[in-house]
Amino acid sequence: MKKSKRSFWVGGRTERVVKVAAEDADYVNLYLTSPKEFRRLRELGCEYCESLGRGGDELGFTWHGTLLITKDEKAARIALEKKKKESRNPNIVKMSFDEYRDTAVIGTTDDCLHKLQEFKDAGASYFIPTIRQVDEPALLETIRHDLVRPLKK
Repeated sequence: MKKSKRSFWVGGRTERVVKVAAEDADYVNLYLTSPKEFRRLRELGCEYCESLGRGGDELGFTWHGTLLITKDEKAARIALEKKKKESRNPNIVKMSFDEYRDTAVIGTTDDCLHKLQEFKDAGASYFIPTIRQVDEPALLETIRHDLVRPLKK
């Protein structure tokens, strides 16, 4: 029987989490970070890895956060405010609208693709979105066609 390689993942959004991940994990799943903060934490993780004798590319980085497709800016603001109010996550509750918007992928499909591309450019190898609209089959097809496929190119 062939043994499979098991991956160890660490999730969070702080430098401490990235340091722990650099020591022992295969991936760090960064959540509630802007593309700029994602890039900073990824670079820090690579530095930590190298200081420990690991190659900087031995630690993978994933993004986790809200993905919400809306028709326009006004709908995005309403949806994000609603999600913020309903959240039980204290990190989300205490964020300003602009802070939360910076960490979420929200807007038209073009807006969302642009933001996901920013995370990809910052070093995200995988995306783990929270999608609240899963009961809308047409939306899931839109995500697959307009976001997933272009990002895989």
